[in-house]
Amino acid sequence: MAKIDDSVKLTSFKGNLYDVMKLILAKRGVSVGRARNPLPHVEDDEMDHVEVVRQHIDDAIAEFTKWQIVKFKLNI
Repeated sequence: MAKIDDSVKLTSFKGNLYDVMKLILAKRGVSVGRARNPLPHVEDDEMDHVEVVRQHIDDAIAEFTKWQIVKFKLNI
């Protein structure tokens, strides 16, 4: 239940979730700009929140990758 609550909180921004995705891509070295007007941008006070979302995505990727390797080794 805590993970579900965290996931819901992670999607609550004053800005647009599209802008959040673009900021996360930029942190990974993919410069795709920002969300265009009239979509609101993520505000400066929410940048720490963007980093938390990025970390959750990285954790999910690592967990998925780990299970894919286990499935491969077990030949499932």
